[in-house]
Amino acid sequence: PRPLPVRPVSPAGRLRLALLLLAAALAAGCGRKIAPEAPLLVIPARPEPLRVTQEGGDVVLRFPFPSKTVQGSPLTNLTRVTVLREVVPAPAGARAPVPATETAEREREEKLFRQRAGTIRDLPREELDAVTVGSELVVRDPMLSLFLEKRLGRVFLRYGVTATRDGKLVSPLSPLVSIVPNV
Repeated sequence: PRPLPVRPVSPAGRLRLALLLLAAALAAGCGRKIAPEAPLLVIPARPEPLRVTQEGGDVVLRFPFPSKTVQGSPLTNLTRVTVLREVVPAPAGARAPVPATETAEREREEKLFRQRAGTIRDLPREELDAVTVGSELVVRDPMLSLFLEKRLGRVFLRYGVTATRDGKLVSPLSPLVSIVPNV
């Protein structure tokens, strides 16, 4: 086959080619403008259900090992689980309070709980294996100090749990559970 002859391009043809390339470049840059969005935060899901019982002189908390995010995807980089306790005065013979069912009341209770509760266990990732039984974490809270202070039978104990990812992304507080320890 013979090569095709090369014809010189006229100035009008060059102008058309330049305009065509410019139009293609501008069309490639067109797009829908949207508002910028914040990056997705991967926060651990609320630890639940939280169960509380008394075994001898200990209050025992059981809850599932944190394994999901609030979006429902698998949780990675779990760095800490924190167990909080609030000691609430109780009249003799009183029963433990029932958790709130309405959202506004529950949020108010959780806010007050966070203000008054103290951390009883702060478990870094490397200590979680020691308190893991199957798929649950089992945390014991000895009541010896309450016994020595002669407060047993006159207080409620309320508990809540949070999980932390990457050292700073904290889960919502677990549902609060309460117990009146037996003397």
